[in-house]
Amino acid sequence: MKIFHLITSIDNGGAENHLASIVKEQIKKNEVTVIYLKGNDYWKKKLVSKGIRVIRFNLENLTNIINLCLTIHKINKVISEKKPEIVHSHLTSMELIGAIIKFFSNNKFKFIVTKHLDSFFLEASSGQNNFIQGKLLDFFIFKNADKIICISKQIKKYFLKKIKVPRKKLKVIYYGLNKSDLRSKKTNVQYLQIKNLKKYFLICCIARHVKQKSLDFLIKAFYEFRKTNPDSKLILVGNGPETKKLKNLSKNLKLDKEIIWI
Repeated sequence: MKIFHLITSIDNGGAENHLASIVKEQIKKNEVTVIYLKGNDYWKKKLVSKGIRVIRFNLENLTNIINLCLTIHKINKVISEKKPEIVHSHLTSMELIGAIIKFFSNNKFKFIVTKHLDSFFLEASSGQNNFIQGKLLDFFIFKNADKIICISKQIKKYFLKKIKVPRKKLKVIYYGLNKSDLRSKKTNVQYLQIKNLKKYFLICCIARHVKQKSLDFLIKAFYEFRKTNPDSKLILVGNGPETKKLKNLSKNLKLDKEIIWI
């Protein structure tokens, strides 16, 4: 079977890592192609080494209509030439592009969309409030999809409530994890501290330190939480480009000794 995956980027992120996990299994019995639009190419070499065809068409955003149309034409051309049985879209830009190709195409492929977020098209992870436009775009995507995969029950519940769509179109499939992908690491000193924190109310967050995770909001919320819950600690597992800013914020709020960084 020929399977095409359309995704906005192949950086090191939740949806992207999930896709890498899927295609590494699919390639064992199928011909798999991954098409993406931007980013740092984090997964490219690893996917290519597995025999997966990886294609990049540069498109930074959807507001450049001419570039968007050219990109849709290029992707549609590859799909028309290879004739995949399945086209699977991930993340908003490629959801829309996949839906447009499905709508105008004579190809008989099954169009699948995985919803990684419980938000509308124009909200994404940044929480914009363009509800009307977002609903219309998502309705168009849902209308043209043969199946919608939701990565949690909450996401399925959200879209069933917000958009009129046949319930049978939506299926909950959680993220998977291969045991072979797990790697043990030496326990660091900060982790050992947790053993001595039984008397505290512990809050733990595991996330990349990037803007869209809004960890600054979490730290500020923890500051307010401690006003009525002084016997509490926040454990932040992860790192990233925002780590320094987050640590400075914790110092300004005098939370240095209340947050454990792992």
